[in-house]
Amino acid sequence: MRGQRTPLQKVLRVPILLVTYALLVPGMKLFEALGWLPPLLDWIGRHAPHAGSWLSFWEGYQPTAHDVIVCSYLKSGTNWTLQIAQQIAWRGRAEFEHIHDVVPWPDQVLKGYAIPLEDTRAASASPTGLRVIKTHARWQDIPYSKDAKYVLVVRDPKDAFVSSHHFIRDALLGPLMPSVESWYAFFLSRSFPAGFWAEHAHSYWSARDLPNTVFLTFKEMKADLPGAVRKVAALLDVDLTEEELALVCRRSSFDFMKGVDEKFAPGALTPLSPGAGLVRRGRQGGAGEMLSLAQQRRMDRVFRSALDEMGSDFDYDRACTEPGTTASAPRGEADGRQEEPPRGSS
Repeated sequence: MRGQRTPLQKVLRVPILLVTYALLVPGMKLFEALGWLPPLLDWIGRHAPHAGSWLSFWEGYQPTAHDVIVCSYLKSGTNWTLQIAQQIAWRGRAEFEHIHDVVPWPDQVLKGYAIPLEDTRAASASPTGLRVIKTHARWQDIPYSKDAKYVLVVRDPKDAFVSSHHFIRDALLGPLMPSVESWYAFFLSRSFPAGFWAEHAHSYWSARDLPNTVFLTFKEMKADLPGAVRKVAALLDVDLTEEELALVCRRSSFDFMKGVDEKFAPGALTPLSPGAGLVRRGRQGGAGEMLSLAQQRRMDRVFRSALDEMGSDFDYDRACTEPGTTASAPRGEADGRQEEPPRGSS
């Protein structure tokens, strides 16, 4: 499986980059300057596979009692949660060359990137008989079974946005990555290929009281990793010893996962990309590295309003803002100085 996560042959990289920098990059910069890029991205988003059709990726599969399905929006702590669930299933001793050698991903980006759903060897080998499955779909786009277990994870969309920009640039688009401003407009639109963040959050929140689900926020996982591990272990009916709990927590820590980043990273998926790691910073409330305070506040307003329109009682502020603030201010804004331009243009 590892070979399926390597870039295209290196011999293709030089000619493709030459064409890219000679023609495509100048063309994209012209589109940016003329204001044509956001409408183009919107058009691409409307014609790309996204949340509305993701149920088809499961091809009629019915989850079983062996399945632990980790559900999260793009760049919302997915691999961290996969590691937690995988380590619990193996009582802290899970080993693998790459996470997708053992974890299927029905809505995977590239065919063959992850093992298929029908490959049940991971469940057969696991001491608990459990295997983990990954999805970025909304709750209504995931097949439900009362026998399976579902771990639902929501992250501050501002942090998910920043992480998505770094990831898409490094893993896929390279020099053709849109500017922060264009990606920001795309992220807030309902044509964003990963789906509209508020719809995902509301869908997971609406399923929180089912007996075979657990709902977690990235924020609470950062604040209390052992508590999050205990919640997931309780859902999975895995009674960890104190030694096993400590081992799961250690192997699910930022430092440990950063040290074995190659086990989670997709690498360079196209000849354009320099190669992406999966564990970058793992921060909560750090969107100020790329977004101005005004942009962060606008994102908060857009998603709060959307949740209100859906009649959701999901507590956005509790899950997605820091105490006493509505957003994380970049340096120079928190003390009342004039707001700086948006960061990270590319």
